[in-house]
Amino acid sequence: MALISLIKRQAMPLKIAAGVALIVFAINSALTELAAQRKQEMVEQEVRYRLANVRARLEQGLNASIFLTQGLDAHIASHHELDLREFNVLAKAIMDSEPEIRNIGLAPNNVIEYIYPLEGNEAALGLDYMRRDSQRDAVLSAIASNQIMVAGPIKLIQGGEGVIAQKPVFYEANERRRYWGIVSIVIDTESLYRRARLSQAEQHLQLSIRGVDGKGPDGKTFYGDPSLFEQNPQTLLVTLPNGNWQLAGVPVAGWAAATQLHWMFIAVNLLITLSMASISFVAAHHYQAAKAMARQDPLTGLPNRLRFDEKLAESLDYCRRYSVRGALMVIDLDKFKPINDRHGHTVGDVVLQTVAERLVKELRRSDTVCRIGGDEFIVMLPHITNEDGLEVVCQKLVEALTQPIEVKKNLVVQIGASIGACYFPHTHMPERDILAQADAAMYRAKQSGGSAYYISAPPKANLKAV
Repeated sequence: MALISLIKRQAMPLKIAAGVALIVFAINSALTELAAQRKQEMVEQEVRYRLANVRARLEQGLNASIFLTQGLDAHIASHHELDLREFNVLAKAIMDSEPEIRNIGLAPNNVIEYIYPLEGNEAALGLDYMRRDSQRDAVLSAIASNQIMVAGPIKLIQGGEGVIAQKPVFYEANERRRYWGIVSIVIDTESLYRRARLSQAEQHLQLSIRGVDGKGPDGKTFYGDPSLFEQNPQTLLVTLPNGNWQLAGVPVAGWAAATQLHWMFIAVNLLITLSMASISFVAAHHYQAAKAMARQDPLTGLPNRLRFDEKLAESLDYCRRYSVRGALMVIDLDKFKPINDRHGHTVGDVVLQTVAERLVKELRRSDTVCRIGGDEFIVMLPHITNEDGLEVVCQKLVEALTQPIEVKKNLVVQIGASIGACYFPHTHMPERDILAQADAAMYRAKQSGGSAYYISAPPKANLKAV
C-alpha cells in the first residue's frame, strides 16, 4: 500500500520522466541507427578497397603473362615454323621475365609438340586439345574469335593446377589465311595467388573467386568457400581477355561482428537516456513539490488560501453541472490567542495541528479542509444530500473541536470553535461573496459567545450553541 501511495504521489514526475526517456531513447536510437549505417558503409568501403587491391594484383599478374603469347604468335606467323632450339630460347626468355608462368607449349594442329621446360611436363606432350573436354571449348572459341582465350583454372595432366592462356596462330600462304595451331602459356595458380598476396588479404577478408573459363558469376567457384557468395559480399570483376572472374569478400569475422557498434557506444547512449530521465524526474518532482508548497499550509499540511480559491471554483462548477448544492464553512478558534500568548507558539502550533487532524477525521474524503491563516479554517462540502446535512456537520465539528487537547505531559488545553456556514451556489449572490457570507455567519456565531454555529442560507438560518 505504501508503494502504491508513493507511486500515486509521484505519478506526474514519473510520467514526465518516462516521456523524456522515450524521447531521448528515440533520438538515441535514431542516432545509433545512423551510426550503425555509417559504420556499415565504412566497413563496406574498406572491404571494397581491399578487394580492389587484390583485383589489381590479379589482373597485373594475369595480363603480364597472358599477353606474352602475342610475341610467339607473331614469330610463328611470320616464319611458319619454329625449331626446338629456337623455341627453347624464346620460351626461356619469357619465363625468366614472368616467374608465374609454369610452362609454355606449342600445339600445331591442336596437338602439343613443344613444351618448355620439358622436365616435369613430359605428360603434356602429345596432348590433343580436341580430345580433352576441359580445354576443347576454349580452343574452339579462340580459333573462332582469333583472340586469346583463358581456360581454367583446371587440373593439369602433369599435376597441379593452372590457368591456361591460349592464342590461335594464323599465317598467310598463297594469299590465303591458314590456321597453324595454338600457343599456350600455363600460369601456376599458386604463384598467381602469391603474387596477388591473397594470404595477406585474408588476414582482413574472407575471399572467394568464381568464374572458371571466364564465365564470371555463372562459373564455378575455384578459390575459397562457395557459400561466401550467399553472405551479401562485396564483389568486383577481374577482367580477362574472354570474360571475367568474380571476386567476393566479406570481413574476416563476418558482417555482424565487423559492423556491430562498440558496447561503450550503446552503454553511453543508455546512460544518457537514464540520466535525462532521472534529471527530468527530479526536476518534475521539485516542480510538483514547489507547486504543492505554494498551495499548502506548511504547518498543518492542509490546502492554503490559493488552493481554496481553486477548489471553490471546482466545487461551484460541479454543483452547477449536476444541479446539486454545496456548503462553505468558516471556522474561527475560540480561546486560542490566550493559549498562544501564555504557552508560546510551539504549543500553539500543536493545537493548530490537532485541529487540522480532527477536522480531516470528521469529514468525508470528498470534503476539503483549508487553513487560510492564523487560527482560521475553511471547510468546503461539495454535495449536501439532505436538508439537515449541513447542520449535522456543523454540530459534529463544534463538538470535536471543543474536546481537550493534550499538548504534552501535564499540559492539557481546551479551545472552542465558532462556525459560520452558507449554501452555494446562490442564484442571487456573486461567487466572490460566498466566502464573505460564510464569514459574516461565523461572526454571528462568535458574538453568541463562541462554540456555536450559524447557517446563513436556506433551508435554515439559525444560531445554535453546543
